[in-house]
Amino acid sequence: EVRAAIGYPNEESAKLKIPFGVGVTGWVALQRQPQRINDVTKDSRYISVNSKVRSELAIPLIYRNEVLGVLNVESSRIGAYSENDEEMLGTLAGSLAAIIAHSRLLEQFRTQVERERMLYEIINKIRRTSSADRILAITADEIGKVLTAKRVAIQVDLPEAESL
Repeated sequence: EVRAAIGYPNEESAKLKIPFGVGVTGWVALQRQPQRINDVTKDSRYISVNSKVRSELAIPLIYRNEVLGVLNVESSRIGAYSENDEEMLGTLAGSLAAIIAHSRLLEQFRTQVERERMLYEIINKIRRTSSADRILAITADEIGKVLTAKRVAIQVDLPEAESL
């Protein structure tokens, strides 16, 4: 999925989803190799989104051996990109891949912290009561809130006594 784009004729063409192995971008992701194409009209892999495009430079975004995406630039000029452009974009792609990976890790960390905070709150609510029925009701209610579930059921075989 395209996450950021500029210069495309419409938003829809920028949001085009290209699977691994399909088109130049998909090929770059699958093969983990950059591609500098001087004339896209002579490359059968090229998927035309804009008829004015003549050259393309695509660099895989790889971090710790995982392909995170592809950095792709296009020009209306034939042979617009040089070996120096490829090197510069390759360096940028390496840094960008590391930033993407770290932002994903930070998001996972934030999610885990939020889960632990919610669990802590649920446990504190449960600790304040000694009634088994009330503990189960609080637990079901909190699970419903956390998971945004419409229905939660806890089925337990409890002794006849109502308190623990």
